[in-house]
Amino acid sequence: MPRSSALIKFKEANRVYMTARYRAFVSEGRCGRCGNTPLVTKTRCASCVKTTKQRYERLKTDGQCIYCVRQPGPPEPGHILCTTHREQKRWDDLRRLYGVTQQEWEETLLRQRGACAICVGVLGKPYIDHDHTTGAFGGLLCSNCNTG
Repeated sequence: MPRSSALIKFKEANRVYMTARYRAFVSEGRCGRCGNTPLVTKTRCASCVKTTKQRYERLKTDGQCIYCVRQPGPPEPGHILCTTHREQKRWDDLRRLYGVTQQEWEETLLRQRGACAICVGVLGKPYIDHDHTTGAFGGLLCSNCNTG
């Protein structure tokens, strides 16, 4: 087995483990990041919220993207990510939260012919239809069907 394949399998197994750990902590009323209590938000303790805010504030004042700190070039005004990394983070978040890759998302959009999976209306900004218990991906919805 090539090294890169083993590394990919390890990263995927770690992602699955961390997602299960996160969900277990949150369901028990503990911080999804460190497991401490009490929570000050739905998923974070005061210490983790403070650490995250401090990190983002430091990067904002430095005027650098949080992913390309070593590279010059400020992010767009009002953002802490440059355009490239904001798009990359979007796909990473969809994969982490719903298990949907960019390719699967694009294939679903083509399969649905750019229409909502429920009302078959035209999709403006597509929303992810998912099972709130398991997080399983169900398709793409319009804004009205997503909130209805």
